Amino acid sequence: MVGEILLLKLFLSLLDDPNSGFTKKGRQSAKISTQKFIENEFFMFNYDFENIKYFENWSLEEINPFDINNDVAVHDNKKVVFNWSLENHGKRWSEEHLNKLEEMCIQGKSFLEMAYELKRRETSLMSRLNSQGWQYELTYNGELSLVNTEKHHKFNYSPKSIYNGTLVLDQSWFNKSLTLSFPLPLMFADESELDIEFGVEGNMKSIKIQPNLMSYVLTNKPINFINKSNVIIRNPVLGEVIVDFAEYSNSKWSEIYLRTLYFKKINVI
Repeated sequence: MVGEILLLKLFLSLLDDPNSGFTKKGRQSAKISTQKFIENEFFMFNYDFENIKYFENWSLEEINPFDINNDVAVHDNKKVVFNWSLENHGKRWSEEHLNKLEEMCIQGKSFLEMAYELKRRETSLMSRLNSQGWQYELTYNGELSLVNTEKHHKFNYSPKSIYNGTLVLDQSWFNKSLTLSFPLPLMFADESELDIEFGVEGNMKSIKIQPNLMSYVLTNKPINFINKSNVIIRNPVLGEVIVDFAEYSNSKWSEIYLRTLYFKKINVI
């Protein structure tokens, strides 16, 4: 129930028109504004982490000193940002680029990859998508889709990689847990395919995704291993990540963006 309430709150916060009515089927959906789409990092959905072509544009962003809660940084580790060329900004759209945009939509490419390939600002790219009949829509149950009603196209956009996730450490008075959390439900695969293997120093266990399809409770005793290394999280469709918690042992932290570890992994290679 908690997951459903959080999804509904997220949904209402993202809509261009939060007062839009429910459909006859009882499902509500609406277009997402460009600002909310980027702020919530939906541009990372469907991103192909195996394509080394895009790595050169990854960079680390400094911590925002105002991003604090009770004098403790909410994001102690730096965030990974993606900077693409804007050399086509303000230029006329060629037929070649319009065809490429259409092709990438039908292939279900991430918004990030579209921006990289077409070298446009996110507002310009989203505007062109809309003018071509495409728009991103979100339903109240957390299903994000790229839709073209004129051509009867609908493509699912979802967190499809473990690197879309965040490790959340909660050690409050009432709760102690380490959770792997995603910004929207993992709706690209059957629930039976989403069990993860979680290993601490070689001891592996299987963990099922929560009913909201957005999170995994890795442990309710995080203090037992957060200073240890070689913690493994893996799944056949989401991929694998190895976390060295010793790296964070001397700092107070509440969240670890897994794509930060991806960035480090790529640069080590």
